[in-house]
Amino acid sequence: MVIGVATIPLLDPATLRAGIVVALATGLYFLLFRWSIGARLRPNVLPAKEIAIALCFTAGAAIAASSRDLGDLPALDLAGLAWLILGNCLLISRRESARDAHEDPAAFFSNRSRARLLPEIALSAGLGLGALGWWQSGMTSASLALILCAVLTLFLARTRSPVLTRHTQAIADGLHLLVWLVAFLF
Repeated sequence: MVIGVATIPLLDPATLRAGIVVALATGLYFLLFRWSIGARLRPNVLPAKEIAIALCFTAGAAIAASSRDLGDLPALDLAGLAWLILGNCLLISRRESARDAHEDPAAFFSNRSRARLLPEIALSAGLGLGALGWWQSGMTSASLALILCAVLTLFLARTRSPVLTRHTQAIADGLHLLVWLVAFLF
């Protein structure tokens, strides 16, 4: 935290402004879904909590990837990343539905009678956008990472292995980090 605060004066003003917007959005997420009783009162038609997480993470990644101008980022890759993160969040919510029923009622699958294939649909959208980005712009590190991460997370979503299902959050989040690091090394 100290290092982060110490680097603030070194940031480009546009990056700092964008970072403040993401920080405020993340604070709003915590207010609405973590610290507020409002999370219990909202309608559960959409996976609002998971969408909020996906948007905050995608915005943060966009700022990190393009410190000067967010318009420089390929829209397909950015949209694919948002769908990939949404699918990851929904998969974790589905696998932890029994725990979330008591501990996290804002989680989409805390009420078990939800659209069970929603994680696969979101992950498939991320995969499709990654493939479309690859087709449109050629093989980039971002499109390769989107495709690999979506395929591996889809595999995790469909597996019935008790070991893998018990550790879904760690595996899914680890896949996302590892795949992006590997893709950008090559």
